[in-house]
Amino acid sequence: MKLLLLSTSFFLIATFVSAQITEAKIVYEMKMASDNPELEMQLSMMQGSKLELVFADNKSRQNVSMGGFMSTTTISDAQTGETLTLMDGMMGKIAMKMNVNDVNEEEEMEEESIEFEFTDETKEILGYTCYKAVSVDEEGNESTFWYSKEIQAPKTESQYIQKQLPGMPLEFQIISPEVTMTFSATEFASKLKKADKNFSMDIPEGYSEMTPEEMQGAFGQ
Repeated sequence: MKLLLLSTSFFLIATFVSAQITEAKIVYEMKMASDNPELEMQLSMMQGSKLELVFADNKSRQNVSMGGFMSTTTISDAQTGETLTLMDGMMGKIAMKMNVNDVNEEEEMEEESIEFEFTDETKEILGYTCYKAVSVDEEGNESTFWYSKEIQAPKTESQYIQKQLPGMPLEFQIISPEVTMTFSATEFASKLKKADKNFSMDIPEGYSEMTPEEMQGAFGQ
């Protein structure tokens, strides 16, 4: 009997693991709003903004299109720590490579200091049961995430993939003093076509490469 129960337990665990989705493409609609009339007017020009997340194995790619003003692509490899950022906007086409393993310990501790409050509240998004989690940073800014335990993204360096969540969010809202940003998944595909091309670390033709320090200087940081 014990052997039967043990075998059944292993079978259930294996079934659960195999049922989890570790390769996907998710498209989110982005909405931005502000109580500041002047800022709200500027945000209205961002209509049609989208976030596209693609991930498989240890790699992820995020494409952000801010209306027609700027597009940013970030490709990350969780195994090697390498990241490639591509920006196309008013400053032209800029590429930046870095390795997150070189980030100092203070920055890592600051990122890990964000705590989540997990709840039993659920809702269905694109056919997946999503659970609610809320985080509040040191400045009092609140973020709400609705994540699916069935979808497991790699723990790459991405502001849209939260390492502390036990699943992938299909809807989330980030509230800051000036702007509220809402991301809602509108498309989901659990199989990728030509997955390797999504995660190439080669800088495309036409992009000028900058170091992280040069990039910060260009944006006045």
